[in-house]
Amino acid sequence: MEHDPARGPIVPPGLPPGFLASLPGRGEVFFRHHRHPDPGAPTLVLLHGWTASADLQFFTAYEALTQAYSVLAIDHRGHGRGLRDVATPFRLEDCADDVAGVLDALGVASVVAVGYSMGGAIAMLLARRHPDLVAGLVLEATALEWRDSRRDRMRWRGLALLGTVLRAWWYPRSVDAVLRRMSRLEPSLEPLIPWIEGEVYRNDPRRTRPAALETVLLRELAAN
Repeated sequence: MEHDPARGPIVPPGLPPGFLASLPGRGEVFFRHHRHPDPGAPTLVLLHGWTASADLQFFTAYEALTQAYSVLAIDHRGHGRGLRDVATPFRLEDCADDVAGVLDALGVASVVAVGYSMGGAIAMLLARRHPDLVAGLVLEATALEWRDSRRDRMRWRGLALLGTVLRAWWYPRSVDAVLRRMSRLEPSLEPLIPWIEGEVYRNDPRRTRPAALETVLLRELAAN
């Protein structure tokens, strides 16, 4: 694949169709949806992690998953193309209710919720608040408790600076450096770097900072 600036960034193959759901009293939620031709195929709802989007988190898995499942992937509030509601404090419970609202709008009665990191917490809240919708859970790199150690509590206090960090002049340079490193480690990603960069900048720092305060996910930055 070659990048042609005149045509814009190359988009990964296999992205399911994108839609907007207008949820009464909540706003517009962006999601991708693939309906498997077998009506009996289970439905997976893919819930991404902090500072990602559904596409950034799962674009390498869409093609394989859609072979066997119906797939629904949602951008959470303030992330990617997700709902923008600056008047309401960010709460993971609201993210779980957004997912339930989309499922209701689509008439989907039961799903397996697949959550990565922050998405894992949202998946668990979805199962707790809407147990009739969740037939199973797949949880990755997540936890039940984000403040159970002194180290986590110190990170919690340090998150007050996160909004400043995300708006700092050097933040774009750091993103660029990370993407260059990714392309060196995995050369097949090189043609997709402009697309990945564009997806990263869709995030709203006013929402991603409260999202981190909700889940204390600076451990992800340390791990990566």
